[in-house]
Amino acid sequence: MANLFRRPYGSNIVPRYQVLNISFINLYQPSLTGIHTIFFMFTENDADSSDDMITYTFNVEAPLRDISLNQVNFDETEVYNSGTPYPITTEFYRRSWQSGDNATFGWELYNEKIYADSMSSGGLHSCAILDEGSLECWGKNNFGQLGLGNTGNRYSPVTLSLGEGRTATSVAAGGNHSCVILDDSSVKCWGSNNNGQLGIGNNVLQTSPKSVSLGGGNAIAIASGDTHSCVILDNGELNCWGRNIEGQLGFGNFTSRNTPLWVNLTENHTASQITTGYRHTCAIIDNGSVSCWGWNLHGQLGLGIPDIWVNTPTWVDLGQGRTATSISAGIAHTCAVLDDGNVKCWGLNDDGQLGLGNYDSENIPISVVLSDDQTATSIELGNSHSCVITNFGALNCWGSNEEGQLGIGDLISNFSSQNISINLPSPVDSVQLGGGHTCVILQNQMSGCTGRNQEGQLGIGIITQQVTFSPIDYGAGRLIVATAQQTTLPPPATDQHWITALPDVVAPSTGRFLLRAGLISSAGDMNDWNNMDTMMIYVNDDTDVWIESIEPARGSGQIVESGGNNNTLYPLGDNSIRVNVGNIGSMYINTSFTLSILDLNGTLLDGPNPCDIVMDPQESASCVFAMPVVGDLVLRAEFPVGLDELDINPSDNWYEVVVSSRHKPAYPTISYPLEGERFDSGDSILFIGQVSQYSAMPMNFTWRLNYEEVIGYGQIINTSLPMGEWLVTLTTRDSQGQVETGIRNIRVQNRISMVYEPWVIGGESVLDEQVNYVFNEPEYPPSGFTYGMVQDEGLSVLRIIDFV
Repeated sequence: MANLFRRPYGSNIVPRYQVLNISFINLYQPSLTGIHTIFFMFTENDADSSDDMITYTFNVEAPLRDISLNQVNFDETEVYNSGTPYPITTEFYRRSWQSGDNATFGWELYNEKIYADSMSSGGLHSCAILDEGSLECWGKNNFGQLGLGNTGNRYSPVTLSLGEGRTATSVAAGGNHSCVILDDSSVKCWGSNNNGQLGIGNNVLQTSPKSVSLGGGNAIAIASGDTHSCVILDNGELNCWGRNIEGQLGFGNFTSRNTPLWVNLTENHTASQITTGYRHTCAIIDNGSVSCWGWNLHGQLGLGIPDIWVNTPTWVDLGQGRTATSISAGIAHTCAVLDDGNVKCWGLNDDGQLGLGNYDSENIPISVVLSDDQTATSIELGNSHSCVITNFGALNCWGSNEEGQLGIGDLISNFSSQNISINLPSPVDSVQLGGGHTCVILQNQMSGCTGRNQEGQLGIGIITQQVTFSPIDYGAGRLIVATAQQTTLPPPATDQHWITALPDVVAPSTGRFLLRAGLISSAGDMNDWNNMDTMMIYVNDDTDVWIESIEPARGSGQIVESGGNNNTLYPLGDNSIRVNVGNIGSMYINTSFTLSILDLNGTLLDGPNPCDIVMDPQESASCVFAMPVVGDLVLRAEFPVGLDELDINPSDNWYEVVVSSRHKPAYPTISYPLEGERFDSGDSILFIGQVSQYSAMPMNFTWRLNYEEVIGYGQIINTSLPMGEWLVTLTTRDSQGQVETGIRNIRVQNRISMVYEPWVIGGESVLDEQVNYVFNEPEYPPSGFTYGMVQDEGLSVLRIIDFV
């Protein structure tokens, strides 16, 4: 709109101006940013053209455009397979004054750098929990202690499969086994199991993580010694399992166990910390006191009585009024940090591992003096060396250094806790000691190890011994390994919410990846900080199936004695044997397995009988088989041989168990109706038969009246019977032809319809007509009741009347 002035001519009136408002229909829409000028003018019929034009100058800036990512729809808890496309969508809000240019949407996959949150060092291997919750292990693997499904040593960190969506919160590396607490507070263990140290109910070596039953408890802390393990539950209870020959489980006996059992800490005390040494165990109790038990040859229990084995938790005197805040056990020595920051140690000292400045062993706690009046915040012990983290974040270590495990740049052992110089680029966050190596996590997130490395336990990619801390690399850096993009025009409306389907995500290989998805680029977008979202995803192509168990499909698992052995009883016939299998890998499984029945000499009696199964990752399945033979037998279930070539842990692809099968009677009974029950004539009567779960199936059921007239077939029938008292018989014939019979007496009576509600008074009734009647049953119905009252009381109403 422009305001113009009109001055009239040819008039005697005093000249004046008139304002004209003119609107322009065709609006000017600049297509470029920058300075723009608009000219307004009259082109003709004006006496004075000098004032016929005006100008308006303005600056055209980029239009307001902002695409904001609301969320990415992609499940980061899933385990994905490489080379497989997975759908992904994004949700955006568009904030814009006008339609913008095309925008590029898509995803990028990075091989992300990873750091360790915690570590644990075992005899000759190590494990670390990374910042995104995955677990990696490396080093010696001759017993499968790395949990990788094989027994090959690894010189660099390798990721374990903990189960779909599961992450680790705490890890404990033992002598030749390892255990982990998962994010759901459950426990899994793997590795050597000759003493039951895995706690899985058997003594069979496992090369991949297997679940430990805690009886419904939730684990919060775990420790693994040479051949035993212990866990603290969220209620403070302590459970231990494994070798117990030296009393290290604390049960009051010397019997080893392969399942967790509660440890009595006396007077209803609970545990706040636990440590497991070579053959002994110590705990900090809820009141801050320390108890120890187990092997005590060198005084490592701190009881003042060496060379005595103690099989129950026994109090350790830390000094008057003193409590402990940290404790650790080595092969034959123990150390604790006290509540005042001082350190006390006791036990074997042949390598100076007590830090006392001598080589004298001690059977009671002795004070260890740190240099420069430093105090300790935590302590950890290896086989024959010890390390503390001081109040300044420094690391002090002493004891054996034959492998370079002290990290001081040489191989000279040190029997003193003072004047130790360990050069590290950052203060220490945590330290873990193995048999002859030491690992640290620094406050700058760097991880490093030093010492013995012949088995690759330092995780640095080589097997050369180190005398200073060498860094561990858990990832390959921030490189894009895959990407997919598409260009579209976003909706123009302000604050409009819309969903964009991106190209499917396809990982090129296995491993951990950082996925970034959303708006990759858009010209003129005001903010790019709200365009993309990131998440960690895990890609795994491991195939890993296992035979979980073989169990009776019928019966309660009765145990029978046979040849001096206690065998589980399996019923004869159909639906007798259930085989449970599982997919603990990351790949979809569509295969079959077989069940074979053999005698104790290995002669095949039946099978192999196949069963087809389909399982998604982390799913289980089961099949039920018949038991066609009797005797003492071997049941063997196994996956096909060809699957072994793909399976990362073929050792658990078969399973066998010795059982007994017997021909047992059916013991038929009629569970309904009850004995002597009454029915009205014309009623449909339900009959239900039952036989023993151990009877030989299939079973034939035949129902008769008085052993003669057949009234039905099958385990359940419905029928009506005429008036009278009947003996109903159920005859069964099992798969072996054995016939047995069950009986039931019932009564079918007639009901008399009464038009009016009568009074039952002393054996007389008032009806429309005078009648005489006699009750066939004495004291029935009760005297003084009306018909309705009888019903309300739940009593049977009058049915049999003899009229006179």
